[in-house]
Amino acid sequence: ARTLSWWWDDDGALVLKGRLSPEDGALLVRALEAAEYASAKMDEVEAAVSLYRGQFMAGFTLPDSPEFDDWQAVHSERLRRMLTTGLRRLVMHHAEQGQAERAIQFALRWQAVDPLHEPAHRALMQLYAQNGRRADALWLRGGFPPAYLAADDSDSLAWRRQAVASHVEVDLPQLGIGIAAPTMLRFWRMLAHVHGNIWSAADPARSLGVSAPTVRRYLEALTHTLMVRQLQPWHANLGKRQVKSPKVYFRDSGLLHALLDVATLPELLAHPRCGASWEGFALEQVLRLAKPAEAYFWATHQGAELDLLMFQGQRRVGVEFKRSDAPAVTKSMRIAIDDLRLDELYIVYPGEHRFALGDGIEAVPVWGMLPSG
Repeated sequence: ARTLSWWWDDDGALVLKGRLSPEDGALLVRALEAAEYASAKMDEVEAAVSLYRGQFMAGFTLPDSPEFDDWQAVHSERLRRMLTTGLRRLVMHHAEQGQAERAIQFALRWQAVDPLHEPAHRALMQLYAQNGRRADALWLRGGFPPAYLAADDSDSLAWRRQAVASHVEVDLPQLGIGIAAPTMLRFWRMLAHVHGNIWSAADPARSLGVSAPTVRRYLEALTHTLMVRQLQPWHANLGKRQVKSPKVYFRDSGLLHALLDVATLPELLAHPRCGASWEGFALEQVLRLAKPAEAYFWATHQGAELDLLMFQGQRRVGVEFKRSDAPAVTKSMRIAIDDLRLDELYIVYPGEHRFALGDGIEAVPVWGMLPSG
């Protein structure tokens, strides 16, 4: 008789210790081999990949036996290749059948098994785009590849939290920015709650028990390391009192949500900062695509405002961000068009279609601005 002990580790991998009978050992291999054959039915392929629970004989080793290590590595890689072949076939099959959600499930697993494989990433992004979820996924998780392409929202959030911790504990000190990590992390969390707002140093300075210049130094540190964008105000000679402080935006929406402890899309949609979060996300997409020579926001103390004012040569282009399925032209937009002499005004919204709203005014869906897959 053969003795075998097994258990699931913290990562969900099956760990075997002992010796497996030839019949049992061959079962997994035969099942995965079936997935490689084009003649295999999809239910057989799906059954085969469901048997794969983790790296082959993970955690098992023989002391002073390099021959065993080599044998284990060869067979582990062989099984992994067989698994990815089966997952790729399942992704393609369910996508062709119009079963996008099922295809996404297998694409996520394919990407998790082979995280450096570009076709797996591309397939997942294409499925998200086809299923209308790509913009939401990018908005929730942000643009860092390990966060966006994580197997699930929980893994994505864990990576982003670690990235935040690493930035304050490792990156900033290495750049010579001498701010205590706990203090910077606390400030960064405060900043998340004023994302999209006009900057004022008074409240965070009072909460942290430091001076306003010290808080501004914290903000500059995050700005210079590209974590935060300070969108400066535009001043025109209009005879009106205009806002003169910058607006503060997180450059990556995923890091914003990590600091707000938002883990899933339903949580995000119910969060009081949902609108501000989406505005910042859309703002970054527009700036990435337009690459303006100069970019500002504009606001008056009377209430007129423009979310984004871009200069390209002699052209002045205004952009408003509206998380609404039916964006409309407002009085504030009309004032901005006249006072700022805009050549064009675009209203970016989360819908599906591009359409005119008036002379020189157009509604544009945000998904049309996302990076191509």
